[in-house]
Amino acid sequence: MADNKEINNLSADIFSNPAYFGKHVVVVNGEVHEARTGEEAVKILEEVRKKYPDKQPTLTYIPEEETLILFFYGKTFLV
Repeated sequence: MADNKEINNLSADIFSNPAYFGKHVVVVNGEVHEARTGEEAVKILEEVRKKYPDKQPTLTYIPEEETLILFFYGKTFLV
């Protein structure tokens, strides 16, 4: 299992890498899988769950560089 330092470094790399901007990202077992659509992300999620049944994958969307994210009363809005 990856330690917190490894996870933080991987997260920083993903969120700062323009290759992932505007894409869905699935991370499991130190591997990064990218998808252009939510449907593709779900397929990847299903595949990694079969490949790594004992691991907890993380799924997130990396907004494009100029996306403004607003937080309002506990809800998130992408503008």
